Amino acid sequence: MLPSIIFESNNTLFSINSDKVVSIIYLPKVTQVPTSNLKIRGIVNFRDEIFTVIDFRKLISRTSVSEELQNFILMLEEREKDHLYWLQTLENSVIENKPFTLTTDPHKCKFGIWYDNFKTSNMAIRKILKQFDQPHKNIHDLAFKIEKCKSENQLGKCKDIIERSRNKEFKLLVSLFAKLKQNASLVFQESALLMNLNSKKIALVVDKIISVENIESIDTSNLENNSLISFKKNFITGIGQSKDKKLVQTVSELMLV
Repeated sequence: MLPSIIFESNNTLFSINSDKVVSIIYLPKVTQVPTSNLKIRGIVNFRDEIFTVIDFRKLISRTSVSEELQNFILMLEEREKDHLYWLQTLENSVIENKPFTLTTDPHKCKFGIWYDNFKTSNMAIRKILKQFDQPHKNIHDLAFKIEKCKSENQLGKCKDIIERSRNKEFKLLVSLFAKLKQNASLVFQESALLMNLNSKKIALVVDKIISVENIESIDTSNLENNSLISFKKNFITGIGQSKDKKLVQTVSELMLV
């Protein structure tokens, strides 16, 4: 028996028989076609063969990757606005001679919390993210410099420091947010399993391929009530276990045609 292909979708592991899979590729550009079937995204051409693109997330009624991408971009826009508001609030604290009350810790603002916890394997995105580190820290450190010169009653100096930061660190931060948004699709780069199913050529779109291996069967007597199964049971033929002891839901090929 051929090994199974383990893939991830919406942070859940699934597997499918590899005997019908002819190739595994990163999803190329999809050509839209008229259809009322929401699970069909369009078609792709691979080595002069046309494959119908089926979105696995749509099959299991989950948020599509395109929606996640848009939400990701919106989140970045909000975090950029947060820091522009932060600078304006700091400037107002000088003009109005009042305490600055927003966070001065770069690890505790909303962006800092996200930044410290976000993980990606894409090297281009990691390179962009690394460039955020120092200017972001410098921006939050600005609050301490301003409080010091405020305490010395050097308001003109405070304004000069803020203006220099606006034209340096903040300008750089805005450009980095723009670069990250432009390349955000790399965070959600999908894979496709190209398959021949009952004379139909299918490109099953998944988040990413995890491995190709034999799945160890486990007891499925409680499958109906298993918390892993959050969609129609007929999509699943069983639950197995990968080599690293992670639970994997086995997908029925019949759901694709």
